[in-house]
Amino acid sequence: MNQTPLSNAAESSPVQAAPSNRFLGAWVVGALVAASGYATLRYVVLGPVAWQQLPLYVANKSFALAGLVLLVAAQCYRAPAVRRRLGCWGAALVTAHLAASVVLLQPGYFPGWFTPQGQFTPAAGLALLSGVLAAVALAALWLVSLLGREGSGSSGGSLLLGGGSLVLGLSALHLVSMGASGWLTPSRWHGSLPPITLLGFLLVLGALLWRGLPARLRRRG
Repeated sequence: MNQTPLSNAAESSPVQAAPSNRFLGAWVVGALVAASGYATLRYVVLGPVAWQQLPLYVANKSFALAGLVLLVAAQCYRAPAVRRRLGCWGAALVTAHLAASVVLLQPGYFPGWFTPQGQFTPAAGLALLSGVLAAVALAALWLVSLLGREGSGSSGGSLLLGGGSLVLGLSALHLVSMGASGWLTPSRWHGSLPPITLLGFLLVLGALLWRGLPARLRRRG
């Protein structure tokens, strides 16, 4: 049976098309390279961090920023398959950031997070709580997305569908709790470059504003 023009159009619709490996590779590698370059320049080249801290401490900052870039980028595409793949890569980098942070969570790396008695300060506790909740919510969305994909037998669906605002909101709270005290003192920024927490917060805020736009405006993307 000959296919109708409508069926042909549906099969070739960019909304349903799966992203190519080249497309995904460009986003993932580009986000990691840009985040790593910025973190190295700000904290090592222009800041006080030693080169010996590059493999984990600086890389951890790169994972966090690159993961947020991919999660936010996923919001800008209509195609559910593109949103899922970018979102999953972003979630993977955020997971790497979480794992590295657990290893680094000590006074030598985060002196402002601990009291003289070795306990967490209120700001540190809020940052950790919101970060853990954001990671749990993201993991739940990841699982729901994968289960939905298996149940439908299609490649559609969005990782952040429905609960994306919760993940982004918790991420914003995490970033504010971590670095807001240094955002308003540009004179103390290494090389006059904004902190990664501020860049991440602006990305998350932009994504939240984008999600708040009427659907007819967001569908132009």
